[in-house]
Amino acid sequence: MPIRAYDKSSSPLTVELDTGGHGGFTFKEIWVRDVASAEFIIYGSHDGENWRQIDELQVPHGERDNRHKGLSNAYRFIKVTTNSETESEIEIVAGVWV
Repeated sequence: MPIRAYDKSSSPLTVELDTGGHGGFTFKEIWVRDVASAEFIIYGSHDGENWRQIDELQVPHGERDNRHKGLSNAYRFIKVTTNSETESEIEIVAGVWV
């Protein structure tokens, strides 16, 4: 069964997913949306303290434009951030191949 983290805000936003205690979640899906152009940065961490930037997503057009990215990695923690001051949404879902 997948696990999920989601939030939305009209100020800078960070959403973090900890897959620990749920088994080996190798597959992560990142979905982002913003009402204006925005940049979303994706980080991974093995311990929740030392973060590595592993990717980024651009929402170029706004008007509730969205982007999606699938990741296959071993990081226990995934974090997505944006400095957007307009309405943003971030969703992270993790699952296993069955």
